[in-house]
Amino acid sequence: MDREMDSPSGSNHNEEDDYDGDSIAIIQFSGGDEFSADLVMIFNDEQISVTVFAPCQSSGTSSIEKHLVDLINQASFGEADEYNSLSNAILDILQPAGEDEFRRVAPKAPAPPPSSSSLRMTGEASDANTNLHSLLYPKTHYFAFRREAPDAQPKIVPMSASEVHDRIGELPYDSDHLDEEGAADGSDNEIRSLLSRHRHLPRYTTKDIDVLEEILHGGAVTRVRVVSRNGDDADNHISSNDLLCKATSSSSIMMWPTLRRELECLLTLHEHDYQASSSLRMGPAAPRVSRRSTRPRPCLGRRQNEQSHRRWG
Repeated sequence: MDREMDSPSGSNHNEEDDYDGDSIAIIQFSGGDEFSADLVMIFNDEQISVTVFAPCQSSGTSSIEKHLVDLINQASFGEADEYNSLSNAILDILQPAGEDEFRRVAPKAPAPPPSSSSLRMTGEASDANTNLHSLLYPKTHYFAFRREAPDAQPKIVPMSASEVHDRIGELPYDSDHLDEEGAADGSDNEIRSLLSRHRHLPRYTTKDIDVLEEILHGGAVTRVRVVSRNGDDADNHISSNDLLCKATSSSSIMMWPTLRRELECLLTLHEHDYQASSSLRMGPAAPRVSRRSTRPRPCLGRRQNEQSHRRWG
């Protein structure tokens, strides 16, 4: 959900003030437990992660942090038609609490010229040199929404590196897409085995893949073109065409069942096709046919016709 934030607190917009609001879009909710939850947003083209920590309070009392955790959990697991209203309610809380910190790490950039475009908007093409690596692993600013003392008001504060490490380890993003049994079924090893047999396939790093269009946010589905490297026929053919690319920043494909299954099928089809084309190129030569058997035999055919007429009239 995209939304424009109002002018900074205390500023009076006049003819000399060219501030037209910050750009903010929540791109991911990650419901946590009863007292914590996470969200990721794009703020002025910078990715920001906010973790909300609610204090444990006695029964019958609540806090703004607990209310925010409940809203994020509802947005994570609730109905799609409630998404926009929940997002607005969440931003109504986070905007006044975090606008100073957010603008510190992501100041509003000047408006681009009309001829330029950005890859930040889903489905939008760009001439900018953006590689897949920058989409899969964007620089992220981590903040927490919490109170520093029991009697203090909650506010947005930067998270330390150790806090970020502990938090990411405890709460993997998109956990509803994870295959809990995938780690033990050996599928990842099967894919690695298939890939090891296809050493003839061109291979590229995420930094060798230029993104032309971001179809799904975060580099999950993109239209790309690869950078030519070795210059052979296969490499030149691939680098001269736009390609559909599906990718994940996950360290293991087995965590994404649909992507894993699609890759397995593609590799299996390619393996059979490669074996068939190899046997055509390298198979034994066709047997030679003697010249005698290829000569026309008109006399024999005429004799057979005459015998048939005598017998059957």
